[in-house]
Amino acid sequence: MKINFRRDEFLDSQSIKDFIKKCCINKNWKAIYKISELANLELGILVDNVGKYWIEWGGPGRVEHKPPIGAELPFRLWLHTHPEGKAYWSIIDQKSLLLFSSIVKKAIVLGNDGYLEAIHTEKDSKNIWWDKDETGTYFGLNWQFHFFTKWNNNSETLSELIQRTSRTTSGLIRAKKTLEGANPDYIFYVN
Repeated sequence: MKINFRRDEFLDSQSIKDFIKKCCINKNWKAIYKISELANLELGILVDNVGKYWIEWGGPGRVEHKPPIGAELPFRLWLHTHPEGKAYWSIIDQKSLLLFSSIVKKAIVLGNDGYLEAIHTEKDSKNIWWDKDETGTYFGLNWQFHFFTKWNNNSETLSELIQRTSRTTSGLIRAKKTLEGANPDYIFYVN
């Protein structure tokens, strides 16, 4: 089931951002991933040192963050999603971690199979996948990479899954009709 949003205003609405922020505060990473997956867009979240959030949408493969004007460094968190993909550090992610290693404390990538987490440390970490330079040091990068965390699978029966999916589809169709009735600028599809 996919929802294709045609209007950026819906995804950028304060209610969606508040919900994503609440999920982030509660560490409900799976809910954040599911929102990104339904929108079929990559989602990027920055949280600064005083807890202010910057939530931005990208394309299916990349988020280009606008400068977070007024942010207090270092960032507590950089989180992003790979909708329809596995949780892994892409080449772009690796370059971002390298570039921002001195201003980001924690990085998380969410995928359809779970999430990866990296925490910045003050000393050299030995489990970094980048090669050493000619002097034998790790390019000044100090990240401690944690093991992959798989999403919890609910052990529901097939009939329970069918019932839940049916209720979800019915709810999405009702939401679609309500949104389109209230504001014709919001158009989305339920497949």
